[in-house]
Amino acid sequence: MMNDVMSSVFYPRKLAVIGVSEARDNMGKNIVQNLLDHYFQGEVFPVGPKGGKVFGLDIYPSVLDIPNEIDFAAIITPSRTVPELVGQCGRKGAKVIYIATGGFREFKKENVDLEAEILDQARKYNVRLIGPNCIGVINSEIGLCLPFSPLPPLKIGNVSVLSQSGGVANSYLMHLFAENIGVNKWVSMGNKLDLEETDFLPYLIEDPWTHVICIHSEGLKKGKRLLELARSSFKPIILHKVNRFEVTTHVADSHTAAIANDNRIVDAVCRQGPIIRAGTIHEAVSYAKAFLLPRLDGNRLSVISRSGGHSVIATDFCTEYGFEMPPFDCDYLKSVEEFFRAKVVKTSNPLDLGDLWNFEAYRFVLENAIKQDQFDGMLFIFAYNMLQQHDLILNMTTFLSELTKRYNKPIAFVLQGWRERVDKIKDSVPFPIFSEIDEAVKTLSVSLDFHRKKGTI
Repeated sequence: MMNDVMSSVFYPRKLAVIGVSEARDNMGKNIVQNLLDHYFQGEVFPVGPKGGKVFGLDIYPSVLDIPNEIDFAAIITPSRTVPELVGQCGRKGAKVIYIATGGFREFKKENVDLEAEILDQARKYNVRLIGPNCIGVINSEIGLCLPFSPLPPLKIGNVSVLSQSGGVANSYLMHLFAENIGVNKWVSMGNKLDLEETDFLPYLIEDPWTHVICIHSEGLKKGKRLLELARSSFKPIILHKVNRFEVTTHVADSHTAAIANDNRIVDAVCRQGPIIRAGTIHEAVSYAKAFLLPRLDGNRLSVISRSGGHSVIATDFCTEYGFEMPPFDCDYLKSVEEFFRAKVVKTSNPLDLGDLWNFEAYRFVLENAIKQDQFDGMLFIFAYNMLQQHDLILNMTTFLSELTKRYNKPIAFVLQGWRERVDKIKDSVPFPIFSEIDEAVKTLSVSLDFHRKKGTI
């Protein structure tokens, strides 16, 4: 039964958008525009009491006027109208309703009764609810895009996001797009009146297109169930749990009416799960990058750097996070030395390539390092500031992606340079790129710890 519900959430065929008008600033109209702009593969039925047309589609005065049954409805109308509309959608066959409307218990406590009316109507017609007070659902595979603000073209990826806050959900989207990781499925859950994290998780755990799951939550209702699901999952679940302190509670309560959880208990749940706990959006996305690389099967790294100073920094962080740096094969080091000009750089692990200006030789250096059996993965650091190196770095990044697949080992690539140039590289190659050495090493350690806890290495 729940799989049928989730199929309607992520793969609806007939979708009603309720609260649409021809007005220029109408938010329901924005939802319809997002669906059309992203080439939604189902049918869209705009609904609004004034009728008319929007983007060439008829606006039906009532959801009951739609000639077909629907399986999904999005409601963005004043809160007092929502209970009746939920009932109408139920009579029209909807299995799931996303309620974008705010102004419920997060606004004032008296509106708890209004939420109870909504739930009564939903249960009467066996309808499940997302929200209220949220910004919708995305499935980039089929162009399902329900936020009420226009979005740029979706980048399809393998990370799925469940977020209590709509604003935070948008921030995850921006971070994932900026890293060229993309998103697969994405849900803003709002007040979680009905469906919440542990309802979506079983589906995402089994979803072949989702490889990593990120969760943002202000309050966990079912911590025990979350722990059970995490234990059963071989996919990483990254939890960004906020509302950690008593002083935060009143802010969260007026935002999504969230209940604070004891931070120590959440930490304990994460350690047992294992669930990976992230403190920030940036940290969560960084952790996700490691799981888009091949699995790290041990703690032995080859470290190669464009700069001796960065090698020292890398050694500090590798030591801090428990990584070993075994020596390179002697024959390999002799071959590398042949590329050097002044012969003044000592060859060891970390390997300093500061004297290597034959950039074509980097292919030899990188491939013949990652293939050595004493290494489980690689940390590669490249710092640059010359405009003419853009094509070189682009080709190198593509080559790194090929190496990870060829040898089934992760390469954590740290690229440092002018921000706009680094961003241009990231936007050109769908391969995880890190901005800082400590970020890359910590992320590898998180991946290694996860797989050890899961017993997959």
